Amino acid sequence: MSARRGVAAAGGPPGDAGATAGGSGDGRADGPDASGARRAIDDGLAEVGTAAAVSAGSPRPAAAVLAAAPTADARAASASPGSGRPLITRGVASRHGHPSAPAHTARFSPSAAPTRSGAARAGEAPLTEAQLARLWRGQRFPEGALATRHGVPVTVIFQGRAGRGPGPDFRGAVIAGPSGVALRGDVELHVRSSSFRAHGHHADPAYAGVILHVVFEDDTGADTPLPGGGSAPVVALAPWVARRARELEGWLERPLLWREPCHDAVMRMGADGAGAALDAEGERRFAAKTARMASAVGAAGTDGAVYEGLLEALGYGGNAPPMLALARLLPWPRLRDRAGGGGRAGIEALLLGSAGLLPSQRGHRGPVEAYVAELEARFAAARLPSLAPGIWKTRGVRPENAPARRVAAAAALLARAGPPSSLLAIAEAGSVREAVAPLVVSAEGYWLRHHDVCAGPCRLPAGFIGRSRALEIIVNVVLPATCAAGDEALAARARRLFARLPRPAVYGATRFIEEALASEGIRVPVDARRAQGLLALQRDWCPAGGCGRCPLSETGGRREAGDSGNEMRETRCAADAGL
Repeated sequence: MSARRGVAAAGGPPGDAGATAGGSGDGRADGPDASGARRAIDDGLAEVGTAAAVSAGSPRPAAAVLAAAPTADARAASASPGSGRPLITRGVASRHGHPSAPAHTARFSPSAAPTRSGAARAGEAPLTEAQLARLWRGQRFPEGALATRHGVPVTVIFQGRAGRGPGPDFRGAVIAGPSGVALRGDVELHVRSSSFRAHGHHADPAYAGVILHVVFEDDTGADTPLPGGGSAPVVALAPWVARRARELEGWLERPLLWREPCHDAVMRMGADGAGAALDAEGERRFAAKTARMASAVGAAGTDGAVYEGLLEALGYGGNAPPMLALARLLPWPRLRDRAGGGGRAGIEALLLGSAGLLPSQRGHRGPVEAYVAELEARFAAARLPSLAPGIWKTRGVRPENAPARRVAAAAALLARAGPPSSLLAIAEAGSVREAVAPLVVSAEGYWLRHHDVCAGPCRLPAGFIGRSRALEIIVNVVLPATCAAGDEALAARARRLFARLPRPAVYGATRFIEEALASEGIRVPVDARRAQGLLALQRDWCPAGGCGRCPLSETGGRREAGDSGNEMRETRCAADAGL
């Protein structure tokens, strides 16, 4: 496999089977363990640790692959403006044939540039972090500006997506050393390298996937320590600026050297054409969900598969994996039989106890309300195993999305709905309002004013499950299960309902694609199917070097579900190896 094909092989994105699950998120791509990244890049390498690169059909240590000189394929790829791939230059990745965005200007005073020692003059501000972000996002770097402390040049193949919320500044970036073999991970930007530790990033697991620390001034003189004991190489602009400070303002005034094809997709394809491309991607994603649900139905039956899907869909704030683990620890037949005639409280007690979320399981020493004491007694009588409380994410989670409250919401829904397979009748709904009604659940009793069984009362929304989450459950669980259940007539109605549902929400992970599509002033309407199409683009194409080949690109072709050529299999192997 050539060095270029390790990241952006032609023909389409990786198949669904190996891609990251789920439809929401912050846009973070699956990054490798960043431990050793500094050593790899500084030695002219672009891969780390125990990860393996795929070369000539057999895995071998990435360091050995990348230490070699650039291959003929890598040189040819970087010099082929008609190949439909990103043009690779040292320090710059540009896209041939796509118009540049309008110039964005930022003011910088050359007098604030550092001296030849690399330090800015006293009392004068260096380049700001916002300017650094604009430089990185638009790839306005001239040749030679991006190099490690040891002078090894770094090539940017994909700059990543700007992070939203806590975490690295750019996520899912792809970079390479002189060999051309790629490393995927996150990029953090600071004015000074010491800010990484000063901001507490060295102790935050969200920064463990950082593969490059881009700064204006390297005031530590060392690689950046990461959570878990790894480190990331530092690329500082100050030494370059010390030699060519007068050109910095010109950098900032340059037009973007790279721009995603989705920015002008509406102008090339028309709003209807762009919408049709999203529809096709949405159908492909829905077909993949149906196939996964069919496997779940075969393993656990329709009731069991829908039950697992419901609990996983209610895992807000990063708690989907623990919710699925709960569903498998306490499967539907056991829950149904043990709860007996206990109603909502009986189901809630068994679910909360099996989740390890009752006060006695979490070391709570304070008083509890009578309702909580009743839940404790019911679960103790059932003598069921439980999950470790530590698997649940509680930090940074809103009170209304607290794990115990989500488990209680699941109990309320199951108590009202009865057998989970009864929800498949939603496919026969005559309106959106009729479709969401069986899934909208209000809090009652204790949960009207509590978000946890270990906490005091607080103000909360009245709803357990609202309209937006109900739509998510319909799209991701109910309709795929209906299509997988074997009733062709009902499956046809499910597909028709999918095509007319409104979108549940605006996803942060796909906001950049929507903004790009609207950059010419024409908005493409987005419903539930097109929202799924946006998620498919973001997951399967954007982080896989798919710009220029995705369905919104002028050279992009359509890909059917399950279609993957040799190059895409190589790309997936590379991704699985940590590239």
